[in-house]
Amino acid sequence: MAKPRLQLRAVRKNYPGVRALDGVEFDARAGEVHALVGENGAGKSTLIKIVAGVVAADEGEILVDGRATAVRSAADARRSGFAFIHQELNLVEYFGAAENVFLGHPVPKRFGLFSRRRLREMTGRVFDTFGVSIPMDRPVRYLAPGQRAMVAIGRAFVHDASIYFMDEPATALTSREKERLFALIHTLREQGNTVVCVTHNLDDVFMIADRVTVLREGKRIGTWPTGEIDKDTLIAKMIGSAAQRAPEPVERTRGAVLLSVNGIAGAGVGPVSFTVRAGEVLGIGGLVGAGRSTLLQMLAGALKVRSGEITFGDRPYRPRTPGCALRKGVTLIPEERRAQGLALGLSVRANTIVSSLERFATAGLMRFSAAARAAEQAGSRARVKTASYRQVVQTLSGGNQQKVMFARALLTAPKVLLLDEPTKGVDIGARGEIYEIIRRLTGEGVGVVLVSSEFDEMLTLSDRLVFLREGRQGRTVANEGLTQHDYLRLCYMGVDDEN
Repeated sequence: MAKPRLQLRAVRKNYPGVRALDGVEFDARAGEVHALVGENGAGKSTLIKIVAGVVAADEGEILVDGRATAVRSAADARRSGFAFIHQELNLVEYFGAAENVFLGHPVPKRFGLFSRRRLREMTGRVFDTFGVSIPMDRPVRYLAPGQRAMVAIGRAFVHDASIYFMDEPATALTSREKERLFALIHTLREQGNTVVCVTHNLDDVFMIADRVTVLREGKRIGTWPTGEIDKDTLIAKMIGSAAQRAPEPVERTRGAVLLSVNGIAGAGVGPVSFTVRAGEVLGIGGLVGAGRSTLLQMLAGALKVRSGEITFGDRPYRPRTPGCALRKGVTLIPEERRAQGLALGLSVRANTIVSSLERFATAGLMRFSAAARAAEQAGSRARVKTASYRQVVQTLSGGNQQKVMFARALLTAPKVLLLDEPTKGVDIGARGEIYEIIRRLTGEGVGVVLVSSEFDEMLTLSDRLVFLREGRQGRTVANEGLTQHDYLRLCYMGVDDEN
């Protein structure tokens, strides 16, 4: 048996009111892919941040090849042979791909001077490793989510490393990009490197990992070879009870048309037409890059509708800003909660009420006690787990941050709720809670428009599906007995395809 390349001993970390890690023991070997799994809040990302030098452990030590190693900064981590792909991409939106790849690394020079040409050449070689082509000079804010993710991944391969830490690396990738990443992970393993991969996708665990370690409530539950444990048992270890399966689709009574979209176009999408009824979930199907998120942003007033008509009830609807949409009763929960949705340095309470401030103002003065009560009631409905509503939202787990987004949406009393990847980076327990929120809202007559890259999620929640392909509208179908195969086929069908 190979000796551990990396060891973590008795690692502890406390936040105010929360024990994130409680004496965790972990090891990973040379030539191994080791998966780290657990529910949101189990301590996975905290463990990665400690090894990265981003967060200081309260107790414990890190050993590399049997030697104690002090990691107090990103520079220490790099000198220790560590490379990281973090769950949050942390890109500089106005920089191009090349500048972002070399962010935090020594810049390429020629004759002692900074060389943009050499920067582009070296970045191109990194992308060639993945077999992808990404525009070098376009600000990354204008790239597709999968391209942005590949830029962040590329950053980990600028310098030589022997231990790679990947926190949800495949979340925003297309299926082809994901295949390339997995091929690279296999190559790293064959070269004798160590890969520690945090993921919520258990299918990925069994596809790429040699061993898997489960964390629950900050404690290590156990480590198993992936060939000696099955998916249901692994889920039971994660949640501490028998495996919970996704709920079956349910019959819903659809009411009157809330939103009618007739031939709208803009930002490379359209023309698109559909209706959203009270009490239904309308799924927007398609592959990553098909224009699904763009369509939701147009409906939410974040992007301009250049042509076509929208009616809300029996009145014209053309929101110029997200605030206009909110006042009409249309609320968006965006895909990137940290970049697009949350004020990370503010409290759970502030993030919950920020879209409803007018409701708690009288003669220009805020009624803080009423706002606080409303925030806690909405948080309770969304099942937000926090030590205090004064807690800074950045310290919550990813799943609880997402539920804060739902609490905020609930407080706006939406008539139409737009959901863009509502369970992205969320564990199986929080996923079930989010499904229940969606079902409860549709039961109250809210219309939901859903975008998700999870086929099972789309088929579980949607009543009808409108498919987009490369910005163009394809088929609209009822979700009656559709399989994953049917769904994927419809994703690839163009607007003129019949079969």
